[in-house]
Amino acid sequence: MTLYANIATRSELLFRPESEELARRFFGDAVVDALPRFVRGKHKGAIKGMIRYDRVLKGGWVRTGNAAYGGKAPGYVEDRVGRIIKAEICTAPWGEEPEVLHTWNITAADLSFKSRTEGLVA
Repeated sequence: MTLYANIATRSELLFRPESEELARRFFGDAVVDALPRFVRGKHKGAIKGMIRYDRVLKGGWVRTGNAAYGGKAPGYVEDRVGRIIKAEICTAPWGEEPEVLHTWNITAADLSFKSRTEGLVA
């Protein structure tokens, strides 16, 4: 029986200090400082927009396609429990679909066993 990974997609508005800190950690100060800010109201001077991210809640198999077309089951094992694997900064217009401005994504291929151990000194 296959145990599938549990990955949650969450979003937070950037006017909160915790969300702004998260955005700065993934995208850097230059990108976050270039975002538009509120000009009046309760959040005057705070950043407009939101950050959406995927966090791994439980490790397991992530299926990325249909096995009928390739013979093998395409996918990868996700073992980065508690880590953020994808983040996006979006605009948040009222009543519309958010527009993605910047994306940060790390794939399982980037974290293969070989690349994890390349920099280690024995």
